[in-house]
Amino acid sequence: MVKKVRVNGPRTRHWPRPGHLLTASLVSTLAVFVAFVAFNRNQDDGYESSYVPPPAPVFDYERVSFLGDDYTVGVGALTEQLGYASALSRRQCWEKNIDAVSDTGYENGGPDNSMPFTNPKRIESIANTQPRLIIVQGGTNDVPSPTLYNSAQSVYRAIQTAAPSAKIIIVGPAQPPRASEADLRTVRADIERAAKDIGLTFVDPTANGWLVP
Repeated sequence: MVKKVRVNGPRTRHWPRPGHLLTASLVSTLAVFVAFVAFNRNQDDGYESSYVPPPAPVFDYERVSFLGDDYTVGVGALTEQLGYASALSRRQCWEKNIDAVSDTGYENGGPDNSMPFTNPKRIESIANTQPRLIIVQGGTNDVPSPTLYNSAQSVYRAIQTAAPSAKIIIVGPAQPPRASEADLRTVRADIERAAKDIGLTFVDPTANGWLVP
């Protein structure tokens, strides 16, 4: 009896012949060509896609107006664009409208005959953009006066009439160098009382170190 012995060893691999590779490549190329021709034929036959691209997003920036004095202008910053009104608007992506004139206040019109806050033209300038938020910052250039409370409240009521849907925030006077602290405390108290008596939000910029030299 002859025994069959299996020899363990490397098997011979049968590599595809060059001709087989060429045939497979040719078949793939023809398939791509046929698909391309069919696609163009559909286009030529008046094919129209039903795909409708979505509309481009529309961003509605918050419209905010500022009425103020030197600090709202940006005096003291390296540039006006670094003033708090411009810097805050950039940070919050607000569409800003700034009516700010140095040396002016609720009653003080400035040495160059600039208009105080009570002037109707200044009220109109901050209301004509239909803002949703109005920030009034001032009092630094005013002095204690028996009429300051009424002047401040007249400004706030005029803004409420001109922009009835806007939220109004009142920012009190800052503390500039060489200013009388006693006078500023009196002015700040009148402005705060005028704002709160008609339900407006009052912010003291000196309480937390805002707008100080």
